[in-house]
Amino acid sequence: MSRRNEILAALEEIKLLSSPALGAMQVVNNPDSGSAEVSRVLELDPALTTSVLRFANSAYFGCSREIHSVREAVVRLGMKTIARMLYMSEASQWAQCPVKGYDLAPKMLWNHLVTSAVATEILAKKIRRQAPNGAFTAALLQDIGKLVMGSYLEVDAGPILELAVHEKIPFDEAEFRILGINHAEVGAELLKRWNLPSAIVDAVRWHHDPESHPGEKLTVDLIHMADVISMMAGAGLGVDGLNYTVCPGSERRLGMNIKIVEQVLCELQDETGKLEQTV
Repeated sequence: MSRRNEILAALEEIKLLSSPALGAMQVVNNPDSGSAEVSRVLELDPALTTSVLRFANSAYFGCSREIHSVREAVVRLGMKTIARMLYMSEASQWAQCPVKGYDLAPKMLWNHLVTSAVATEILAKKIRRQAPNGAFTAALLQDIGKLVMGSYLEVDAGPILELAVHEKIPFDEAEFRILGINHAEVGAELLKRWNLPSAIVDAVRWHHDPESHPGEKLTVDLIHMADVISMMAGAGLGVDGLNYTVCPGSERRLGMNIKIVEQVLCELQDETGKLEQTV
């Protein structure tokens, strides 16, 4: 029996974000918000202030001198980077936990998501494209649905994997066949409830199935291929492992070839290590 309605209803009760963090995300995502307004909402919460300053002064973001205040961080680094720091701060808290149903030990999900996010930007550079705003964030949040289903709703992925292997179908399709929904849609529905930008929500929703995305596909193509490359690198593989298919359309639109994949893999470990050290 499908658990779709049960799963969607349960999203209303799942509180992964604190109220200050959710409020800050809404302000940061508002194109009418200025640096003063963003600084003010971040400064109201000591935890957010600490997180932003920690990220701002990390080697990964490469500031030439130490940043001492949220306002200075917002002005010097810009809204795009501040938004990224905010999402990373929040994701690092839930993504480092074990995900029971998907057989992900502590930090495995975080490792996969960080690796995918970094791979998204490296890949964009290798194919000489500008990574769209929100691509890094969407990659960082792409598997939040696994956490919801595996740890909060206690979905057992064992029968799903068994179906995927027996029928030789992608893991996300097996999820849908058994549950009436898959982790990508669950994640997108949760992000929609947080009022995140539609580009991020859509990229999370379709990151395993870019061809079904009705809009512009660059973001979802980048995340799809970065996710594949991250799995090739062995980053955070759980029970679903490599039971996904590569979208030929994404490969074609991005001009993928083995040389590009090797170049991304070559840079990935070093850049991911730098970013993980910021947390």
